[in-house]
Amino acid sequence: MKIINFYKLNSTQTKVKELLDTKAYKEKTFITTKRQTNGYGRSKSNWYTGKGTLCFSYAHKLNQSYLQILTNLKETFNFFKIDVQLKWPNDILLNGVKIAGVIVEKYLGYNIIGIGINLFIDSKINYKSVEELTGIKIDKFYFLFVYAKHFLEMKNELIMHKFVLFENKVHKICFLEDNLVLTDEGGKNVYISNEFYSYDCFYNEIIKKK
Repeated sequence: MKIINFYKLNSTQTKVKELLDTKAYKEKTFITTKRQTNGYGRSKSNWYTGKGTLCFSYAHKLNQSYLQILTNLKETFNFFKIDVQLKWPNDILLNGVKIAGVIVEKYLGYNIIGIGINLFIDSKINYKSVEELTGIKIDKFYFLFVYAKHFLEMKNELIMHKFVLFENKVHKICFLEDNLVLTDEGGKNVYISNEFYSYDCFYNEIIKKK
């Protein structure tokens, strides 16, 4: 495992792509930066990185689902005695407030995983942070180290609800990875795309995206 910290980058995702282009990237390497000027999320929305934000990216040849990544993040927060909620496919919530996001991009046979977390208070941004919501200030590099440890162990243990209400009908939850698969009362499978819906694992609620 190796962590490379840059003072300033346009995007940690873009940096990993550049390293892959030149064959300079080695697996189990995590790229992070103190300042990210052009970071982006899953919908290509801008992710401002202030002094309180941890952003990092890494590439992995094996397919790592959003659920695995979210679970690894939850395990990392558990290590710091912080209970977060998972909102499939790519959000981490704390007390119902988004404090982290995930993006996965396929590139040259790799999955490039990017993660942004608002860890502590930054007067320049209006986003809520872990510190503001819990009073706990976590060192960014220590958090990344703990996450990397969970990644190497490839933990994917998550207690899920068995049933969920969808379109005013009770459905059984059969499968939750990059897509959510339900079964209705008649035994018919219903496929829920993460392009159009999110699933709050804490409140057991399927939410249609706007």
